[in-house]
Amino acid sequence: MSRFAESHVEEAALQWLSGLGYAVLHRPNISPDGAASERVSYGDVILLGRFRAALERFNPHLSKLMSGVLGQRSLSRTSWKKQGTMK
Repeated sequence: MSRFAESHVEEAALQWLSGLGYAVLHRPNISPDGAASERVSYGDVILLGRFRAALERFNPHLSKLMSGVLGQRSLSRTSWKKQGTMK
C-alpha cells in the first residue's frame, strides 16, 4: 500500500495555483536566509510585504488605515500565541 504524504497535497496545490496564473515561489528562496527573503523568521506566517500590497491593491481607499493597523500588529505565529489569538 502506498503512503499519502502532506507533500503530495502541497505539490498538487502548487501546480494547480500555478496553472491559474499565480506565481509559485519555493521555500528556500524566500526563507529568512534565502536569496529573496520575504520573512524575518519561519514564525512569520504571513508574507507581510505581499499582504500589504494585496490589501492596497484591493482596497486603495483604505491604504493609510491599513498601514497603521499593520504597523501595530505583529503577524508572526509566536506573537499571536502570546496574545491569545491563535492556539
